[in-house]
Amino acid sequence: MTNSSTVVLGVDIDGVLNDHRTHFCRLLKSLVGKHLSPEEITVVPVHKIPNCDVTDADEAAVFNWPDYWTEMPPLREAPASLARIRASGTPVWIYTRRAWPNPRTLPQGREISYWRAWRKASWWSVCDRIGSAALLDRCGVLSYAQKLLPWHAIYRITKHWLRRHGIPYDRLSIETTSGPDGARYLDANCRRIGSFVEDIPENARRLAALCQRVYLIDQPYNRVLDSELPSNVLRVYTWTQIEEDLLQANR
Repeated sequence: MTNSSTVVLGVDIDGVLNDHRTHFCRLLKSLVGKHLSPEEITVVPVHKIPNCDVTDADEAAVFNWPDYWTEMPPLREAPASLARIRASGTPVWIYTRRAWPNPRTLPQGREISYWRAWRKASWWSVCDRIGSAALLDRCGVLSYAQKLLPWHAIYRITKHWLRRHGIPYDRLSIETTSGPDGARYLDANCRRIGSFVEDIPENARRLAALCQRVYLIDQPYNRVLDSELPSNVLRVYTWTQIEEDLLQANR
């Protein structure tokens, strides 16, 4: 159990613990036949990149495919650095919003193959599929079922991915919203989280008002002027930088 006075390190997953840009581009090519280089991802979501032919349906085709989540490569240095940070006495709470699979955005005509892939990836995907059943929709209880049954598979898959790559943590939260009611903001508002590692500037700004320090992992899509960020948001390029800064602050 984490002591109520213990200062926690909050960590996002996508773009923070993994190399999601390279993996996205690889699956985009294989699933929808479109080419995009990782360095071209200067805006997220990807379909908002200027003069880019990737659509929101293309993005959904990638995110709805379970291999995107199961085969994601970890970011170099992250597992070892997090292990040392946690060994130093800092609890690690991991947060992510992964609202997948999304039955409403499965590629038309390929729904069965997608559900089969999810079933192979995790038996718990049956809960996600039940929660999208047409029968429930006709009975008028679909919205209720979706609140009870969503994202069981992605939770199990995420836990397995973290364990497989040796990424230590004390708590994992799959968030149901990306807004201020998200678990990371509620926990930070209780002053339990001293520092947070993010990749999205808007999230970093919001967390900066609640945490002592926010580390912004450098990505092509977050290269806003550092002068536009709060003074307690530190842009970093490696997990080694985060580790050294945290350990120095705790001396």
